[in-house]
Amino acid sequence: MTRNILFVTLGTRDVSIEKEALAAVAGKEELEGLYFTRGNSETFMARPGGAFVFNHYSSLKDKLKFPILEPAVKWAKGKKFFFDRVCLVATNQDEQQAGHYALGDSLYFARIIQEALKKEKVDGEAQFRSVEIIEIREDVAYLDAMFDFFQKKFTGKTFSSLKESDDQVFLLNQGGIDAINTALMLNLLYACGDRSNILSVNEKTQVCTPLQFTAQFTGQLEKKRFAHALRRYDYAAIQDMDLPEATRLIAGYAAARLHFDFDQGRAYLQEIDFRLRRDVEMEILEMNGIRNAEETLIREVYWNAGIKFRQGAYVDFVQRLFRIVEHLAKSGAYRHLSGLPDDHQKWKDNFPALLSRPEYQKLKNYLDEYELNSGKLNYWDSPNIAVFMAILKFYDMPGARFIQRIQRLSGIRNKGIGAHGFEPISLPKLLAAMETDEAGFLQLWQEVGEKLEVAEDPFDRINDLLVKTVNR
Repeated sequence: MTRNILFVTLGTRDVSIEKEALAAVAGKEELEGLYFTRGNSETFMARPGGAFVFNHYSSLKDKLKFPILEPAVKWAKGKKFFFDRVCLVATNQDEQQAGHYALGDSLYFARIIQEALKKEKVDGEAQFRSVEIIEIREDVAYLDAMFDFFQKKFTGKTFSSLKESDDQVFLLNQGGIDAINTALMLNLLYACGDRSNILSVNEKTQVCTPLQFTAQFTGQLEKKRFAHALRRYDYAAIQDMDLPEATRLIAGYAAARLHFDFDQGRAYLQEIDFRLRRDVEMEILEMNGIRNAEETLIREVYWNAGIKFRQGAYVDFVQRLFRIVEHLAKSGAYRHLSGLPDDHQKWKDNFPALLSRPEYQKLKNYLDEYELNSGKLNYWDSPNIAVFMAILKFYDMPGARFIQRIQRLSGIRNKGIGAHGFEPISLPKLLAAMETDEAGFLQLWQEVGEKLEVAEDPFDRINDLLVKTVNR
């Protein structure tokens, strides 16, 4: 069940009363003790004055005015809002520590308002069902201390449901101390997000207005989260953000494409509105082209692997790099094996038959004598990188030496959780295996892209499209 909760910060302006009304129940000496006099001006002191009014509440209640709260109550009545819980935030400092500043404490104002709100009704029903006071005793002028105060308050048992519930939270933070007002607002925005409603009272016109600040603040916060996720290529996170539908659909497409789920990616694109029709058409046509050949698919693996590297997902990166090594070795070897079908399933029949031809006799002899650390090369049973590399070496292809450089990562790949072991894979281990630094590795990675004849990174284009939809 959704509840309405109202927070009000109280300061020295929240309760007012004419001096003549006080004079009717206070002696002259007692009355003078309620005001601070400087020159010709008098200031009603909240702590002693509030205590006096509270102690004589039954006599003075009809003379009281609440210049900030009254317009807010009137606004709520017009909306027929009932509040299940009201939290009046007041200061109650130690007088010895705070000195004369304690004279401005709003504790007794809070007790007065607590009594006054009990009589407010809408259609004969109590408008404020529960009114409580939150007392702040120290560090009231320090924003960091106040932020910490409310952060702890909202993680405690009495406010444990604030984050998870559907409660609508209203805040009137106009009368209190700046540090308290700001700290409370920021904590409510953090805990409740767009369920926070900030109220403002124009003290001249006595009109209460709900501000648009929550939408502005949460919108900017969401854009900041979006920018961070975009830098990380975290498309799944973007899908869950409070952003335009087109943005979330494009993020869904990008996330599906990262998983090579082109059908799901297409489904997301087909839901995007007509204003992005040309962009959508281009993405669909590109996906259709990717699926047609291994060359285009391996280029997709390349861009995919690059994202995993930037994300620090090195296990996933070396898995994809291993797939690229396999492709480079295979495609190079197949260029010299005229007549061999590109079918791994039929390798056991086709490859021995191919080697039986006279023109491949020297290759067969070479493979028969080829030594691995584990023994003889089993080239007739199934195709693998070792077989392809042996063929490339026989033909003395320059590309073989390049592939051997990046094949060094096979060792840490085989020992990691993506293959046969449980060894961690980190950037230092990756660079050590490659015998280079990060700059050298990135240069090598660029060379891999050149070998694969990749074009521009499609995910950079997708990211530009995401930014376009957010700022549209």
